[in-house]
Amino acid sequence: PAAAAAAAAAAAPRAVQGQLVDELLELVEHSDCGATLSGGERAEADELIRALEAAGAAGSPVLERARDAPDSPYGRFSVVYQSVGGEQKGSPAGGRFRGRLGRAIFRTRGLFQNIGPEKDEASNKVDFALFGLIRGYIALVGQLCPCTASEALLSSPGGEVYRRDGARVRFERPILRLGPLPPLRVGPESEVELYTPYCDERIRLGRGSRGSLFVFLRGAPERALPSRNELPPLAGERRRAAAWMCLVAAACLAGWLTATPVGSAVAAAAAAVAVAVAGVIRGGGIVDDDESARAARNRKPIA
Repeated sequence: PAAAAAAAAAAAPRAVQGQLVDELLELVEHSDCGATLSGGERAEADELIRALEAAGAAGSPVLERARDAPDSPYGRFSVVYQSVGGEQKGSPAGGRFRGRLGRAIFRTRGLFQNIGPEKDEASNKVDFALFGLIRGYIALVGQLCPCTASEALLSSPGGEVYRRDGARVRFERPILRLGPLPPLRVGPESEVELYTPYCDERIRLGRGSRGSLFVFLRGAPERALPSRNELPPLAGERRRAAAWMCLVAAACLAGWLTATPVGSAVAAAAAAVAVAVAGVIRGGGIVDDDESARAARNRKPIA
């Protein structure tokens, strides 16, 4: 009887957590990682996340669980929701590729995060289709190591959630792949801190050091791994890519040669598209939150 009572007491919180997870997943389903949710729906999602964070605080430390355990933080995950923190600039997952302009040009096919499990490696990947036609991805790959939150972070409002299960990832330069073209290294190296206040058999919650919230759904497809997905060309993809490049080049050339109003308009439109694409790709799509802070530090005299 005592064992049964203990099991019932332990099962009750899990049942409540399962219900919270059900509500959260139903709310964010088909929301383009939260982009299409209303303000009220986003507030509701954030509240459900905080309730799960509180439930996870009583569980075993996430990073100490066996890597092959059903509730391990390791594995392939799809990003199904993100909420921008107060100190975050731009989209916390996907950077410029997930901004308003980026989503219009690089239509998101999948947003993924992978951790291990064979080694302490983490990767983030935005799988997209340029103008909805040409497949590609931008990916970050780096080494993961446990970290301890700073005192400033721990003393911030709600800072208790950062007290454990923190990981720092130092990413290599982003990898850009577009259609049949070979991968390119674009942008700088970067570093992030992510804390995991809750993880079960279905989802993993993440909280960034700038207050952003994430919901990761376990069981992402194989294409979530950038190192294992070389994007074998689809039927006709090479021809479509070549046709696009030839079309843009021909439009620019025609506008330059004819110097007519129509030709100039076509050339200007092609140039505008090229500038928009370059603006998203610039820096590997990474939004640098600390640029102004670094500039301010550089202006300070050295004591």
